[in-house]
Amino acid sequence: MKKNIFVLLPILFLFSVTIKGQSNKIDSLRNIGQSSDQHDSTTCELLIEIGALFNNQNTDSALFYYHKSQQLAETKGLKRQLALAHRIIGNTHFYKGSYQASIDHFNKSLEVERELGNKRGISRCYNNLGIVNRYQGQYPKAIEYYQMSLKLLEELDDKLGIHTNFNNIGIIHRLQGSFELAIEFHKKALKIQEEINDKKGMSASYNSIGNAYKEQGKHAAAIEFYVKSLEIDEQLGDKRGMGISYNNIGNAYESLSKYNLALEYHNKSLKIKEFLGDRNGISYTLANIASISNSIADSCTNPEKRRQNYKQAIKNAEQGLKIALEINALPLVNTHYKKLYHAWAELGNFKKAFEYSNLCNTTETTLYTEEKTKAITEMQTKYETESKQKEIDNQKLTIEKQEIEYQRQRSLRNYLIVSSFLLFLLALFIFRGYRHKKLSNIYILEKNVALEQANEEIRTQKDEIESQRDMVFLQKEHIEKQQDKITQSIKNALLLQNAVLPSKNLFKDAFSDHFIVFKPKDIVSGDFYWITRIRQWLVFAVADCTGHGVPGALMTMLGLSFLKEIVAKKEIIQPSQILDLLRESIIDALQQKGNLGDQKDGIDIALCAFDTENNNLHFSGANMPLLIVTAQKELIRVSPTLQPVAIHFDMKPFTSQEIQLYPGDCIYLATDGYTDQFGGAKHKKLMGKNLRELLVRISQKPMAEQREILETTFTNWKGQNEQIDDVTVLGVKI
Repeated sequence: MKKNIFVLLPILFLFSVTIKGQSNKIDSLRNIGQSSDQHDSTTCELLIEIGALFNNQNTDSALFYYHKSQQLAETKGLKRQLALAHRIIGNTHFYKGSYQASIDHFNKSLEVERELGNKRGISRCYNNLGIVNRYQGQYPKAIEYYQMSLKLLEELDDKLGIHTNFNNIGIIHRLQGSFELAIEFHKKALKIQEEINDKKGMSASYNSIGNAYKEQGKHAAAIEFYVKSLEIDEQLGDKRGMGISYNNIGNAYESLSKYNLALEYHNKSLKIKEFLGDRNGISYTLANIASISNSIADSCTNPEKRRQNYKQAIKNAEQGLKIALEINALPLVNTHYKKLYHAWAELGNFKKAFEYSNLCNTTETTLYTEEKTKAITEMQTKYETESKQKEIDNQKLTIEKQEIEYQRQRSLRNYLIVSSFLLFLLALFIFRGYRHKKLSNIYILEKNVALEQANEEIRTQKDEIESQRDMVFLQKEHIEKQQDKITQSIKNALLLQNAVLPSKNLFKDAFSDHFIVFKPKDIVSGDFYWITRIRQWLVFAVADCTGHGVPGALMTMLGLSFLKEIVAKKEIIQPSQILDLLRESIIDALQQKGNLGDQKDGIDIALCAFDTENNNLHFSGANMPLLIVTAQKELIRVSPTLQPVAIHFDMKPFTSQEIQLYPGDCIYLATDGYTDQFGGAKHKKLMGKNLRELLVRISQKPMAEQREILETTFTNWKGQNEQIDDVTVLGVKI
């Protein structure tokens, strides 16, 4: 032991010079007393304290001293120090992102604490194992560990540990989307922290409450709590906590579209994460920075700047994804897949987008299955039930003690009477038993034979029933798998369709006051809307493709692709010419010949070209009219050409009409899914007349309020009936 101490003395001397305020620890290690056990245990503890000095600067140096403490404790059989060393080594590996090594050391610490019977140490190990499982996306397993820890802490009345567990359970509920339940647990934790003045714990609770508010869309409230957390972290000099707070504030500002502020806070966080060697934190922050690049690109009208920002998003997401895969952080892996899918889809690389879409769906299925959510809910219910049952049991125990004393007195009084009576009964039963012994034996033998025959029949029936049940289960499982595959394929198609549809920011940049009602009948839609700008012209449209669901969605992809080719690349802005060229492309793509029995798929569309300099509108339609409600509430219906954009028995060129618009005029384009919906008291169609009258009544209201009225009217009309078609309505106020 003395040899070990002398090896450490030169290192400890350097610490005494370079680390202010640590001379007392080093002097303690130099001047250990006479008892060998005291030598060893004190040395173990001092080695851990020295390692802690490096924890926020050099984790490898910290691990060196922690392992020295572990080795000494193992050699000398110091179980308490050994459990502590394993737990601290596990924490250090966790902060480095080495999750499996972290779990191994926490389990070793747990094993020793169980041998010691140390409930407090066991509780800490459970809590740490819960945290690591949460970072790996194993939410049911995480909450199981937290609740095992909480049960022990409540027995010990350990308020510090209890509030830590409340916070951790709240985080799991937030990750599963149960925000109100999450806030309830975080506020329980905060109340205890304020009572015991635990500043570090208060900081963690403020951050957690802010996260729950942010995911509910309450960004101002979220920032308020994040700033409270940051102020405490700065007071404590807690760099790890400051990094978390910077990240959270950055996320909130991104949600408010304040991208420069968001980047400023994320870059501050990234510097701290890199300084600490926190690989999980680095990956998380890179995901946030990639998200901001995607958002900036989405709102950018300059094609080259859009492309540059999407490329920057891909660069940061790929760098973060590499780290997340190395540390097996499944929630972070899923986040990076989403960022990469979005950027590649907007860049038009649908092969890459589809690849990341599938990877994203796979990880989401692993993270957020219904079984996991159900398991967490069941564990929470079990915990609450056990707590209530414990109170009931305590009350019952008091009552039972009183009842026992009363019964003891009664029993003592009646003992002789009852004993005499029982002896009499015993004699009587013995006598009767002897008489009926032979008869009973015969009766039992007959019954046994009958029971054996009945059991044999039951076993045969049971085998048949189990065989039929197994067959039914196999068929059910096969059908469910097929249904899941089909549904997943349709969801993948929805991701691709959403990527091709124009972003809401494009409409917002073009028309400050507008709305879009978009209600697919199935998961994907046969309707689509579209807009682009060519110099001072805004070209926009609403279209209804033949069919709905997957067939309709495939037609929308063709229609959107051809419109981009005709308008955006060839810069053709005359609506009738656009529809003529679109019809040629559709006929050629679908190889329509007009023969009997050929498929007749096509598109009904209302297409407008608006001159922003003189408020002049050019319109051409295929089976879909244009509705205008003037500022004076006068309705104008501009008729379309009565033919689809497809092969037709009487094809003729599409015609354009020119309309002069004035401020306050409203333009409406709508597919027939709205007016054809069955419902109301008499189960009839809503009809175009009712829609036109409704638009005239609401035209003076803000567009956002008009959208709510249209959606509410449609929902109330439909009632319990099935939606019969895709619905799209576009409204624009000049």
